[in-house]
Formats: sequence, structure tokens, C-alpha cells
Amino acid sequence: HHRFFKNISLLMLITLAILISILLEVAASYEYINNYRNYFPLRHRHQKYVGCLKSTAISTESTDLISGRPKPLSGMERISRALSFYSAAIPLFVKYKNLEYTINFKRDTLGENITQIEEEEMLNALHEWGSDLISDKITELKGFYVKTGQIISTRVDIFPKQYTTKLAMTQDNLDPLPVDIIKGVIKRDLLNNAELSDLFSEFDDEPLGSASIAQVHRAKLLDGRVVAVKVKRPNIEGKLLGDVANLKTFAKILSDSLLIDYYKVFCEIESTLSDELDFMREAQSTAKVAAAVSHAPNNKPRKAAVTVPLPIPGLVSRDVMVMEFVDGVALSKIAQEMSKRNVLPGSPESIFLGNKILSALTDAYASMIFGSGIIHGDPHPGNIFIMNGGEVALLDCGQVKQINTAQRINLAKLVLMVNQWEILNKKLGNVKSFKIEMNQSHQSPNSETPVQPTIVSSDSKEALVSTSTETQQLVHELSRRTSELADAVRAFGVFFKPGAGDECAAAVAILLFGNTDTILPGGYAGEEISLDSPIVQVAEFPSEFILLGRATVMIKGIANRLGIKWGLSDRWAKVAEEAVLATDPMESLPIWSVLTPTVGSRIVKADRIRFIDIFRGFQSWLNLLGTYLVTKIQSIVVKYVPERVLRNALKWFMSIRSWFQTN
Repeated sequence: HHRFFKNISLLMLITLAILISILLEVAASYEYINNYRNYFPLRHRHQKYVGCLKSTAISTESTDLISGRPKPLSGMERISRALSFYSAAIPLFVKYKNLEYTINFKRDTLGENITQIEEEEMLNALHEWGSDLISDKITELKGFYVKTGQIISTRVDIFPKQYTTKLAMTQDNLDPLPVDIIKGVIKRDLLNNAELSDLFSEFDDEPLGSASIAQVHRAKLLDGRVVAVKVKRPNIEGKLLGDVANLKTFAKILSDSLLIDYYKVFCEIESTLSDELDFMREAQSTAKVAAAVSHAPNNKPRKAAVTVPLPIPGLVSRDVMVMEFVDGVALSKIAQEMSKRNVLPGSPESIFLGNKILSALTDAYASMIFGSGIIHGDPHPGNIFIMNGGEVALLDCGQVKQINTAQRINLAKLVLMVNQWEILNKKLGNVKSFKIEMNQSHQSPNSETPVQPTIVSSDSKEALVSTSTETQQLVHELSRRTSELADAVRAFGVFFKPGAGDECAAAVAILLFGNTDTILPGGYAGEEISLDSPIVQVAEFPSEFILLGRATVMIKGIANRLGIKWGLSDRWAKVAEEAVLATDPMESLPIWSVLTPTVGSRIVKADRIRFIDIFRGFQSWLNLLGTYLVTKIQSIVVKYVPERVLRNALKWFMSIRSWFQTN
């Protein structure tokens, strides 16, 4: 009876949430909210909607030249969209809860013996149904729901395979807008209604990609440069903000039933959405990200781990951005591309490419986080391109997060503490393994009866005693490090539910920043949606942790999908240490504040030529020469060396590398 009334209460809350959402959508459609906002109790929340509707109205008046453009959503359309979302979300939630209660009822009340295999079969059947329902609904609604699907598709470590496989198809898979609408926006924003031939010698009518916010076309400028032209979908703001509101409402109402507080995640995404809808801001963020990935935390230049295509100066507006063209394949489509080339999963070629992708992303995010503190906040496979030679490009810098110097240094210290904890934990594991092996060597192979003590040498006894003492010391030291790590996590602003101890707090940090194969302290599970996950015990996350978490789980998710054990804290420890040691004021400035302008600016002019400027110029020349030689050698090898020889060479290389890693 208690479960019955609990379910009824939950359904009533969901129904109330739907009614509230409908009322909000209706209210947001009328201007009187703005006129009488002082009397409206929820005015702060809906000023965003009113502002969005106003900007949409202005945009509509100024885009008459764009025939056939999409119109802003009406009040009824917004209501219909909210109802359509809940028509899929509620049955899905109820089905899973019903299955959970049915299994528990049969086991606890009826005493039936339901095996693990039978339970998995029932769950798999529900996963198939649920993944079809969600995938179809996302395809129908599009908008911000596509981004949610993109995030889920990357989390193969926590979501069922049925969901990640089917939702992976939502990457860059929206119906494209007619090219006349796209050309109309470009003419209005960049050419003052002149013809495209005034700027482009070529413009492809077929889009390269059509995402939830923008559509991208390949073009060629009059000077011969190949570029990508990114055009925002007209009147998309209202749809996206309404979608986020629906997701926030659903997550808030079900916060007690969900294992993770997704309400805060959607709040953080909503706060960055306005920046993503303004390409002027995105262009500035892109330049910052490009500078960050090509410099160390002490602002010294280093080879960029990833390529960040830059906007073309002077060819950016709020709705249009012309940028450098990247010739490659999206990470979301790399599996199909490898299949075409007969590269099988788990093959040396696949492992080699996987390591290269993971290395590039890990090093790039290390430079961003511990360098200038600017973080690419939307790292899904549709925004990661793999170019020739396995080089990685990072696109779409609309969602970024800027953390201040104190937060950056605290994060660096936290990662160093995680790395030191993992080193100590691994050492303890090795000592325990040695002790077990020593004990087993003095056991009879056919029974549990020990062999006569007379055959045990004094050296073996001393080794066992020494090992026991070392184990005790390591356990004590690891306990101390766990407490220190927990204090650092709490000091960063992470709040936990009552009863969560130091091991839980430390496990959260290790889950986010540790290696993929680390066993968490306290017996906590490494999967977020598990009941035993330390994330379940978190009451509140700081906003910085949310976008950082998206980056780290993305890297770990790719590693899990490729079946590669990846050491995140091992790779980040060196850069984190550089950040802690970079105390000079010139080293603490964001890199884009100390770079010498390279576009012929007359504002900054040196009184004299310094040797450091000559050295930097020579260094740039060497880097350019090295890039040219590598590219030339690659093209010669690909052209003249048979593919069979290249594959055999790669197998030998991977074998030698594996031997060095294990020895």
C-alpha cells in the first residue's frame, strides 16, 4: 500500500508539473507579462522568455528578404511541444518503476526466485522499447533534445547499449533548411543584401552538417581560401529555451527518484546557451580556446594537441560565422569510416587511432583547464573531427566556461592529490599481491594444508614480516591521503548528503579525475547511475565541476567505447604541477592577454626589436618547416608504400610499444 500511494503521489506531481509548464508556455506567449511583471510571481524566470520573444520579433521584422523562413513558435505550438515531450518521458519513467516494483514484489512478497539472467532479459526488452521511444521523440522534436541525446550517446559506461547506439544517430542528423533561407541570412548579415558572389567564388548548396542550432556550408572566398560558413537557424531561441525549461521541470520534479541531480546540469547548460546563440561571442571564445591549447600553463608556446579552426576576421555576425575549413570525419561517424577501410575494432590500427585521439583530447583539456582556465564545454562526438593522419580538431566553441585563477590552481592541486592517491593505492595493491603470492607458494597444491614449516627459508619469513609491516604503513598513509583529498573536495564547494564520509568525497574526485581502471575507496561503484556510485551522495555540485565533469566523462567514455584503459590523472599530473608552480604575473595572465597581435595591428608597436621576438619568429619558422616535412613524408608514404606493408609496420610498432609498457 505504501508503494501504491507513493506511485500515485509521484504521478500527481508529474501531472502538476505538466500543468505548470503549460501555464508558463501560455503566459510566455503574451506581452502582458512584461507590462505587469511586478505583479507576476515568477517574473524573474520568464523575463528570459519575454526577452527572447522580443528579439525574435525584431529579427522577424529585419528578415523580410528571407522568403520561407521558419516563424517563431506560437503559444499553442509551445504547449504542444511540451505535451509531446511529457507523452514520452512519463510512460518511460513509469515503465521502469513498474518493472522495479514488479521484480521486488515477486522476490520479497511472493518468494519467487528470479535469476540475474531473467532480470537482465526483462531489462533488455524494456531498454529496446525505451530507446526506440526516446530516439523517435528526439527525431520528432529536434531542438535542444538533440543535444541531450548527444550527451547520452557518449556515455557508454553508464547508459545501456540500446540507448547509446540508437541515440548516436542523432549526431548532426537534423533536416537541413532550404539553402535560399541560409543565403538570405548571409546576405543580410555580411553583404548588406548584396549578392554572394561579392564574397564567395563558390558556395555549396548541400550542407556539411545540420545541427540543432546552426547549419554549416562549405564555400570558397574570392582569394581562394576554403572556408566553412556557419549560419544560425532563424527564430531558434524560443524553441531551445522552451526545451530546456521542460527538461529542467522534469528533472526537478523527479530529483528524488533520479540517482543524479540533472536539474543542476540543465541549469548550467541553460546559462551557457545564450552565449552559444551569439556567434560574435563564439568567435571570441574560439580564439581564446585556440590560444589556450597551444600554450603551457606558464604561457610558453607548445605544439597544440588539437586544431581549433579560427573565424575569419571581419566575417562574423550574431547569426553568421565564416571560419577555417576542417577536412575530416566527425568522431560520431568514425566507426563507419573505419569499417569502409576494413579496420576492425580491437585491431592494431584501431587501438593506435584510439590512443592518438585520447592523447590529443586529454592534453588539450589539460592546457585549457590548468592554463588560462577557458574550457570547451560541449565535447560531444559531433564536435570532434578526425583529420588525415589521425589529427584531432575541436569545433563549436559556443559553450565555454571561464574559471578564475584560484579555481584553476585549486583544481590543479586536486588532480595532483588524486594522482598521488592512485600511485599509493597501486603500490599497496602490488604489496598485497606479493604477500598473497608468498603465502600461496607455501601452500600444498592439492589441499589447504600448509607444507611443513621446516622448508620455509628464513629469507621468506623475513620477506613476509617486512611485507606485513609495509602494508600497515601504506594503509595508514592511504587513509591519511583519503581524508586530505576529501577535505579538498569539500573546500571546492561540493556538498554531500548526511552520512557521506571521507571515502565518499574522495571517491567523487577519483571518479572525475582518476584513471579508468582505478577501484574507488569505500567500495563505491565507478558508474554514475549505479546505486553505489558516490555521485548519488552529492547534494550540490559547483557549476565548474559540471562542465569539467562533461569533459572528463567524455574522455573516459571514448576510452571505454574503444576498450582502452586510460590514465587521466597520470597524463594531467605534469601540467597540473606546471600550473601550481607558475606564479609569475606574466605567467598568470590569460594567454590571449599577452600574445603579440599578428594581424598587422598598429595599436601595439615596440620601441625596439628584441632578441626574444627574433627567437620566436625563428621558432615559428622551425615549427612550420617541421609541419611541412611531416605532411610531405606522410603523402609520399601513403602514395608509394603498399597498405599491407604499412599495416605490418603498425603491428610491429604496437607490439614493441606494448612490450615497453609491460616491462
